[in-house]
Amino acid sequence: MTGFDRQGVPVRLRLPEALQILGELRGRLATRPSELRQLDLAPLQDIDSSALAVLLALRREFGDRLQFSNASARLRSLARLYGLESLLFGSAGNGPGR
Repeated sequence: MTGFDRQGVPVRLRLPEALQILGELRGRLATRPSELRQLDLAPLQDIDSSALAVLLALRREFGDRLQFSNASARLRSLARLYGLESLLFGSAGNGPGR
């Protein structure tokens, strides 16, 4: 079973659980005020490219009102490899400690 923090961000986000986690995060984010939604990605450690697909789907649905924070170096590196770092995390970035 995948562990979740209080925001619903899992420790593991790989292909087998990606659709389930996407649905859960969509539901949790939809209940928050629409001005700005913040998702702390610090718990997210065991990932593959499916994690990027989930984050992109959330970005597409919630737009710039959704901000990702505390992305791990591994997640940022994967996003950079796919050319998605600035789209997901902005030019200043939101890595650990940011």
